[in-house]
Amino acid sequence: MKKYLKIILIFLFAVTGAYLALTAGTVLTVHEQSVTALVGEEIQLPGYTASLFSRDMNDAVSVADPTDKDHTGTYTVTYRLSWHGIPLRTVRIPVTVRDVDAPVIETDTGGVLFVKTGEPADLSAFRVSDNYDAPENISLTVSGDYDLNTEGRYNVRITAADTGGNTAEKHLVLAVGDISESDFAPGVFDLYAYDHSGVCFSGLAEPADDGMFDRIYFVGDSNFVNMAKYKAVNPQRVLARHAMSPGTFDLPVIYGNVQTDRSALQIISEIQPEYCIVGMGLSEAGNRNPLVLADAYEQCMIRLQEACPDTTFVISSLFPVIKGQGKAPASQTEINRINYCLMKMCERIHMNMIYNSEWLTDSEGYAEKDYFLNDGFHLKAGYFSIYTDCIRYTFHFPE
Repeated sequence: MKKYLKIILIFLFAVTGAYLALTAGTVLTVHEQSVTALVGEEIQLPGYTASLFSRDMNDAVSVADPTDKDHTGTYTVTYRLSWHGIPLRTVRIPVTVRDVDAPVIETDTGGVLFVKTGEPADLSAFRVSDNYDAPENISLTVSGDYDLNTEGRYNVRITAADTGGNTAEKHLVLAVGDISESDFAPGVFDLYAYDHSGVCFSGLAEPADDGMFDRIYFVGDSNFVNMAKYKAVNPQRVLARHAMSPGTFDLPVIYGNVQTDRSALQIISEIQPEYCIVGMGLSEAGNRNPLVLADAYEQCMIRLQEACPDTTFVISSLFPVIKGQGKAPASQTEINRINYCLMKMCERIHMNMIYNSEWLTDSEGYAEKDYFLNDGFHLKAGYFSIYTDCIRYTFHFPE
């Protein structure tokens, strides 16, 4: 029995010695100690050099790679050198898959978000996307010095953070007041509901006769150009230009159906009319910051008031657009936002406004399709009278 035990021990020592000799003569070198890769991208594992007693053994190396390039985390890749099925050397390296791309924030509200006083900010208008995280896994927060219980404009930032700690920011104005973004939806929005100062004229029992109507001058954009061209209004009382907006207010206008080299302000200053309706801004309504547009509009109106102190200026709301927009430069929601800001502007500078919604919109809150050209925002010549009737029935002449 002792003899057999001795033989077994000698055999084990021999095998162990041979194995140790083999491993002592084995070299397995991985060219990099770790790998960092971006999620979703193909991972290039480092190369290696293997030898057994200086003999090239690269073909005897197996690589076990459990890495999932589409999921972040740290994985262990195993390099193993074997000889005739006998593992001689093993090297393990960490492979880290990282997400370094920040989320993308998109919104149709542009540079301003309207929030009702006393209510939390509704961030549903902001869409987030990411190269890795699903939208529901991205957090959205509002930061800055603001007070949701006090009406005003506040400079804030919206921050989107993904699970990898990457963040993106969008700076905007939080407009806290009596309206929220959802209230601007077509078919929901009603400007009269927010007119607490009687800025918007309401209908009259009797329309203005021709004598009264002809005392009004019109300053505005291409719809006014067309009304003068087709003589729906007296061309000698229309000063307009295509795409007139605060940004183009000082450019030359068409007056009496003739292109001039003077601005509306220059001509109106000479005329000193009794009454003047101003309707412009659609071409800039798609810029998505109605506060900026209304502020610029206000400066134009202040200049007109200073130049014509005895003139009664009235703002015409932006015309609606057909559903689907056509070629309109703004959506109906954007137009509703602008009209709301123009109404607030009128409150500030003590001016009245004509709101044409009841005259030009359909039951869904978009432009009545039959009234407008296929571009979606220009009135057809046969329906100019709809707008002029709106003026006749709503313009309040001082008694």
